[in-house]
Amino acid sequence: MKSWKTPTDEVVEQALASTHKEVDRRYFFSRLKNPMWIKPLEERGLFKRPPSTVKLPDGYQQFPQWPELSYLCNVAEEAPCSVIRIITTLPKTDNPVVYGYILTIALNLKPSQSVELLPKLLEHVDLSVRFSSHHFGDLINHWVDGGECDDALKLALPLISFQQDPRKSEKEKNKDDEGIGAIYSHLEPTTKFDQWEYEELLKKGIQPLAKKAPFSTAKLLTRTVTDLIFLSKNDEEIKQGKTQDYSEIWCRNLELSEGTALYAKERAVQTLVFTCKQVYENDQGSIQNLDSLLRKQKWTVFKRIRHYLYGLYPSAADIDWIRDEILLHKEYGRYDLNYEFQFMIRNACQALGNKLLSKSKLNSIIEAILEGPPREQVKEWMGEYFTEENYEARRLSFQRNQLWTFEPILDEKHIGILESIKGKLGTPDPEPLAEPSSRIRGGFVSEVSPKSTDELSNFNDQELLDFLNSWDDVHHDRADFHKEFNHNGLMHAFKGVCEEVILKSSERFEFWHEHLDEIKLPLYVASIIQAMQNLAKERGLGNVEQWLEFCNGVLAHHDNVEGTDEFQGAANWKRPSWSYPRRAVGDFMEHLLKKEVDLPFTLRFPVFQVLKQLCQQGDYYLDNDHEVFNDALGTAINQTRGRALESLIEYGYWVRKHEENDSLTEVFSILESRLTQSPMLSLPEHALLAVHIHRIYGLDKEWMKAHVDEIIPMENINVWKHAFATVLRYGRNFSDTYSIFKSHYQFALQHLKELHEIDDRSRDVVDTLGQHLFLYYLWECFDLTGKKSLLEDFYKNTSEDRERWSNLFSYVGHTLEDSGPKISESILERIKAFFEWRMKVGYADELREFTFWLKAECLSPQWRLEKYKQILKFGTPKRYGVSFEVKTLNELLEKYPNDVLECFEMITSSLEATRNTYFKEDEVKPILKVGLSSNNETTREHAQRAQEKLLRLGHFEYLKI
Repeated sequence: MKSWKTPTDEVVEQALASTHKEVDRRYFFSRLKNPMWIKPLEERGLFKRPPSTVKLPDGYQQFPQWPELSYLCNVAEEAPCSVIRIITTLPKTDNPVVYGYILTIALNLKPSQSVELLPKLLEHVDLSVRFSSHHFGDLINHWVDGGECDDALKLALPLISFQQDPRKSEKEKNKDDEGIGAIYSHLEPTTKFDQWEYEELLKKGIQPLAKKAPFSTAKLLTRTVTDLIFLSKNDEEIKQGKTQDYSEIWCRNLELSEGTALYAKERAVQTLVFTCKQVYENDQGSIQNLDSLLRKQKWTVFKRIRHYLYGLYPSAADIDWIRDEILLHKEYGRYDLNYEFQFMIRNACQALGNKLLSKSKLNSIIEAILEGPPREQVKEWMGEYFTEENYEARRLSFQRNQLWTFEPILDEKHIGILESIKGKLGTPDPEPLAEPSSRIRGGFVSEVSPKSTDELSNFNDQELLDFLNSWDDVHHDRADFHKEFNHNGLMHAFKGVCEEVILKSSERFEFWHEHLDEIKLPLYVASIIQAMQNLAKERGLGNVEQWLEFCNGVLAHHDNVEGTDEFQGAANWKRPSWSYPRRAVGDFMEHLLKKEVDLPFTLRFPVFQVLKQLCQQGDYYLDNDHEVFNDALGTAINQTRGRALESLIEYGYWVRKHEENDSLTEVFSILESRLTQSPMLSLPEHALLAVHIHRIYGLDKEWMKAHVDEIIPMENINVWKHAFATVLRYGRNFSDTYSIFKSHYQFALQHLKELHEIDDRSRDVVDTLGQHLFLYYLWECFDLTGKKSLLEDFYKNTSEDRERWSNLFSYVGHTLEDSGPKISESILERIKAFFEWRMKVGYADELREFTFWLKAECLSPQWRLEKYKQILKFGTPKRYGVSFEVKTLNELLEKYPNDVLECFEMITSSLEATRNTYFKEDEVKPILKVGLSSNNETTREHAQRAQEKLLRLGHFEYLKI
């Protein structure tokens, strides 16, 4: 032990006199490590009055530090008795900082010493706010290692316990409302910690405790699990005495697994199972007591646990326990066995053999299995899918799975029956078939063709067509359940044959063209077209005219199943639809018109003929107002006809590439027919054309000006708001388009409510309107203010929703930052005029969005710093922007130290203890260092005040600069 000197009264008084400031107190006591100071400090009453939580007028709370306790942390190992005596006599407080120190002290003491702090630690657990709580698991482990298991159990109980759902009263009121009962009124007990902390507590504390004191820990966890299930039940369920806990849903896997659990209650159950396993493995004298304990609990999860334990340890469990569970079950012929029950039977049969059940008892169970499942029960379950064939498949699967459970003790007759069923269905997986999904062997299911591409290539065309039309044996590979032989797999294999053989031979392709109507499943037609697209990627365009004729033939077919979803593809093979190959034609045309494909211009007419059909054919979803995506544009571009309109515009640019002055009569004739004739443009198609107005404008300005009000019709507000919202969100605006959209911007300012109704989580339409108007202001389409200023009108019309102002101010900052170091002088002057206008209005929340203005290199540093100072006078900076602002100040520090220090001091002076503001240490320290060492007295004072405020807020990393 180090030799310490006892301080004189004079030294103590002198030291305490120099620590009146909070910063000095923290520094002194955090560095003091001499245990001989305990007595003089205690005599002066420094350990008697722990600070309480401070409640602020705005509802926030402050948790004051107690530097004196940091000293006790430093000397706990050297003077444990004195420290323990002081801690245990402290008055109770509501300040979690104090208890955080006590927890640290407990970890620093020997286990036999620190358990004396248990009463104070329990006070910590009871607080609604806790600091350093992730160390509780470490402390329990520390005590377990020291043999203090009893006290560890006392501390563990309140730590792992669950509390009532804080919204119980609200949910109880709503549980009888229509549609709410099963979803929104379900009670969710909570823990004292968040999910991660709770799991760490169980892992670091409870699991080690379970290994040392398994049965006592099992009792503790059983009580915890019982309470949590009870707390999840509403009053009516409790009165009815129901035992169902639905644990198969929230705890499907009883074994501990890697990663974070979905529910804290799932981890609690899994830790109980872990503890029970410790009893069976290391404390077999307590197995009887454990089983009795689990049986006393009424909830189904405890029965699952017992069955699982019997299956894991069939030789250690009492054989009568297992036998009784098997014989008491009465539903062998009706329902599949659940996982734990099946697991128990299978393993017990393997371990105990014929000792488990008498021949007569076993035969009665087997007979019940062979009689099931009841036909009417299966019919009700299958509904419209019930057929005799499906029932027979279900019956064989049911019997195989149930018989397999008892396989180790079946007689010769029943073994023969099981083997016969296996011959038809295959052998079950080595793991129980009723295994919960969280325990099933994971992995993606691969879709496999019944014949490989090479095997299909050996067929002649007629044989190949016959095979495609006749094959329908969709099934899983018996050797590998992750392989499924299905039509998707066959599609891909057939597509390979088309790419490698059929499409490279005009003669062979002609066969498929001639026999197009004989292909029963249109999904294989889609394979042919997809193969065309793949070959076109490789510039294999030799037979493309022949391919286009094939596409016209495909488009001549119409759906024979109304409303079939074209996205289902092979999954919809029993309800064949031509929408899938039509979509493939649309994708093929879109690809042909890409620049890199270099489609010969001689194909102009056949290409247009295909596009014309695509653009004018019916479309179930578009024509029946089925919005299958979140927005109108998303609906249009995910339907074949909508995509075709985009390809039509691309076709116009393809033609102009070859004939610069072509009138594009065919393109505009289709667009005009869609505006005036059937099929009329659907709402999603209005939106799609609206977003491409700038591209149509590039093809013919006069046509676009004449028809813009038909594409975005103001007389139909529902169509208008979706179409114009699409322009705002996705359209490309430039100064020339202002004349086209001016009336629509004016109309939008009068219909902000309708625009706001459009659901778009990523980009608010009204905000985007403001951004458009700001850009038109920069392009001098109108003045900043005045009667003709649409930008000023935007601010007037959003005066009741000023968050719009903040969002636009922030957007301008982002735009400036992205503009680089140079922009035109005229635009720069308009930006500065905009700033001064907003500064004059003086809405603080808006101006606090200056973060990215400060970073904009196109604005001079002096201007940015000067304006930033003005904004900081409005008070607290924006919480999530100030760290970026400090980073920018750091970048400007070298050339503008005086301005930077003034700004930084203004930032720190506005910070509050209740707000968590994050600064990077390596960005703040250089600012303080430059300021504190400055020859400019004002700059030094800024730095000193900033440092003082940071230290008062607990940022001691800035104590020594």
